Amino acid sequence: VNMKTKLIICCLFFFIFSPADGDSNPFSLDKTADLFSSFMSIFSRSFQKSARILSRDRSNFEVPDVVMEELEKISESCLTFEEHKKLANDTENDADQLYRVLHFNEELLKTATEIIGFTELRAVLGFSPPKPWTNSNEIKSRVPANATIEQYYNANESRHRNRILRYSLEDKQVSSAVKFLDKRFPVIRDAYTKSYKHNWDGKKKIDRKIVDDMLDLYDTVYDSIDFRIYDLTRRSKIEECKPKKDT
Repeated sequence: VNMKTKLIICCLFFFIFSPADGDSNPFSLDKTADLFSSFMSIFSRSFQKSARILSRDRSNFEVPDVVMEELEKISESCLTFEEHKKLANDTENDADQLYRVLHFNEELLKTATEIIGFTELRAVLGFSPPKPWTNSNEIKSRVPANATIEQYYNANESRHRNRILRYSLEDKQVSSAVKFLDKRFPVIRDAYTKSYKHNWDGKKKIDRKIVDDMLDLYDTVYDSIDFRIYDLTRRSKIEECKPKKDT
């Protein structure tokens, strides 16, 4: 968010939450803009999730209950600010570091979760691994009638990628985040793999309907992980991870 945008947002909040006479405005410029950014992040995730649900065909594919129970391990965990700074590779100790690091890591971890899900799905279907991460927003709108099943998958996978990103990420950053999640939260990769194998045993020939259903299943698992990842990047979660002071 640039300074001009921050000023506009701050003014809007000033009029909405005008302080009493003699009181100072409780919203600083940066914190007000960060609050707005957090709101927009939540809104964009909710909008994307609703759009995916509305666009899905009816399918018998579902996430096993045991997977949902295992994902609660993420909700029960937290990351210290030092861990967040290391993950973001942010060494600038300024007043905005906390907000900057948490916002960046939210998108970084979200993208890493996405890559893990697509990697496992491709492996289960017998397709080649994902290409190195890029920030491309290209979506293939038309699939040739004579396309192979893997070409059909490649064209449709792009429709399931998260496209509302505020940061430009590099492949090495995403790869590092994938390694971090595999070490700290292996349940994420397990959730994808178990869900895929629970719904498709690999015995049937892969057709376009199978691809569509499996990509919808990916969305369901991703949505189950996404809000837990967001929870890890909330300031209150950072506070929980701080060492308790002696009383």
